[in-house]
Amino acid sequence: MKIATVEGFHLAAPLRRPEGNALGFRSTREALLLRLTTDSGVSGWGEAGPAPHGTSAYLNQVIAPALIGRDAQAIGPIWHDLMKRRGYDRQGVAVMAISAVDVALHDLVAQARGLSVAEMLGGALRTTHFAYASGPYLVQGEDPYAGFLDEIQGFID
Repeated sequence: MKIATVEGFHLAAPLRRPEGNALGFRSTREALLLRLTTDSGVSGWGEAGPAPHGTSAYLNQVIAPALIGRDAQAIGPIWHDLMKRRGYDRQGVAVMAISAVDVALHDLVAQARGLSVAEMLGGALRTTHFAYASGPYLVQGEDPYAGFLDEIQGFID
């Protein structure tokens, strides 16, 4: 089961209202979806964000040439090879791209075996999970903290 194609899809969705933090505001949420497809037609998906343009460039220029023709089931060796290729002390988009590849490979191999990723990794560790929510975010205007309590309460409800 050899990797035949590496495709990135840049997604952008406008937010209902701009949101921000101490670094600034954004009005669009972006991500890069990655699809790896094998010569047998099995595909796996991964995601990288929040820098889809740089991550896409790294995927196309560095990672894709290193993946084509590789055995998709060699997840560990592929991960180690990609980490070595990122260069000394390089983080950011390189690690985001490698993470997307790692997730896509696990998805691909699990699907090829007719399993969920959890089953492939030995089974679920728990039956319940704590919820996680990002926020609250700053809002533009005179009071950047307006609505914080309502947003937090919405997470709880």
